[in-house]
Amino acid sequence: MSQPQTEEVANDSAHRPGPSVLPPAGVRGAVDCVPIMRLRADLGFRSLFTLRRSWIWLLLIVGLIYGCRLNRPETGRLEDGKWLYAYDENYTVLTARRIAVGDKNVWDAWRHPDDGADRRFTSIFSTADLGNDDSRYEWVHPPTPRVIMAAIIRVAGMNPALYRIPSVLLGLLIVGMVWVVGNRMRGPGFGLFAATLTAADGWLFCLSRVGMTDIYYISMTVAAYAAFYIYWTTPTRRIRWIAIVAAACGAALAMKWSALAPITGLVGLAVARIALDWRNSPATRAQTVREAAAALASFAVLPPLIYFASFWPFFAAGHSLDEWVKLHKAIIDYNMGAPASSPGSSRWYQWPLDRGSTWFLTRAENGSCQYTYASGNWLAWWPFVPAMCYAAEQFTSEPKFERAFVIVGGCATWLPYAMVHRFVYTRYFAATVPFSALAISMAIFDLDTYCRAWIEEMRAARSNGAPGHNDTMARLRAIASRIGRALRPTYIGAAVVFFALRYPLWAGVPLPCSSVQAKSFTEWRHAFR
Repeated sequence: MSQPQTEEVANDSAHRPGPSVLPPAGVRGAVDCVPIMRLRADLGFRSLFTLRRSWIWLLLIVGLIYGCRLNRPETGRLEDGKWLYAYDENYTVLTARRIAVGDKNVWDAWRHPDDGADRRFTSIFSTADLGNDDSRYEWVHPPTPRVIMAAIIRVAGMNPALYRIPSVLLGLLIVGMVWVVGNRMRGPGFGLFAATLTAADGWLFCLSRVGMTDIYYISMTVAAYAAFYIYWTTPTRRIRWIAIVAAACGAALAMKWSALAPITGLVGLAVARIALDWRNSPATRAQTVREAAAALASFAVLPPLIYFASFWPFFAAGHSLDEWVKLHKAIIDYNMGAPASSPGSSRWYQWPLDRGSTWFLTRAENGSCQYTYASGNWLAWWPFVPAMCYAAEQFTSEPKFERAFVIVGGCATWLPYAMVHRFVYTRYFAATVPFSALAISMAIFDLDTYCRAWIEEMRAARSNGAPGHNDTMARLRAIASRIGRALRPTYIGAAVVFFALRYPLWAGVPLPCSSVQAKSFTEWRHAFR
């Protein structure tokens, strides 16, 4: 079903286009697009509150919310001398702490892949390092996130409010990149809607407030996709942008191997763009060849180079290239030999319904309960599959790149887990949330457009005296138009209210254990097991 166009919509889309997958014949990349930021010399106080500047105050508000109470629930030394970590900080922050003190055993943990041997190996930790009996070195992911946190710990000590700052900044980067993509898709209003829906998600919020690997990988992946959207839609400096895309892909891969599937999706989109330019622009095929060569060189050199360079601490500890290869073999063996299920794990097809949420931390003291219960915002998760189906249906009738973009991004960050036979967790779906937010936003904005088009058609039919368009139908169309206009603020308002209601649960706000709210949180826990 193609999207109806009224004169009002057509005029509006001239300023906020959705670039087509097929560039105009004979014109290379000639897609009109909205700049990332139109920062003019006359930037004044009032202009800061326009939609075009909405990214500024959106990031300020989100930054304050994400960064508030970073050291809560209270983490630190316990009565028995051990350290209280939040969920997988038990591995990542512990390892970062050992890197900070110069422990070279960090880079030898892969030699002890057996669970029992691994536990005996970690018995050399001091009591202050341990979070619980499961504490051990993290070695099954690239070291970049842990090295970043180790640098902060080395300077500022074990202060959770400080070593979690990179996570907060990367969470803001995700929100900002969604705004950039949305702005180029359909203008700043659309970008603000999609970015707000992304920021209101509980999983992204929780991951942005702990020292874990996931937010590092997600942020670099979203940045790579945002850079690629600019590459596709900009008529100039495309060689530079494809190099930036490749560099961001390398950074994502240096955070976590999960980036491999989304990178493959970007490579496929790049090949598609080059093929379309070759077919539709015969007069500029020489430039197409140069851009194809630049893309090939960028993807062949930059991601492997950045990934290899991320292991410099491993080599600095005295390890050889042969041991680096053995390390990767041990990582593969670990993942291949991992069991199919684990406490808290879930199947990939359950994730869009937010099944398998996770307790990051629970603490009860002096009658006060603090929970960090990571879960999704249902308004950003539950409509994901219908929104993706809608985008696919619309793409078949009107092949616009914005639809292909959300389809590839959403599928590449989710569906590959269907082939993973080891235990997986719901938090892996957090990488899909930015694309889910864009797809849902497209469906909602299209519905508004449909409703406006229907009322315009009705008015035109009535003015022409067309049969069958009676007053009752006109009233129904008018109601549909009002619903379409109200859907945007209603939906995003509901998402923000959902976030506000779940905030005490997601942020570990102290609550009386006997309070109704605390009891309801306990019920939520059991409801999603």
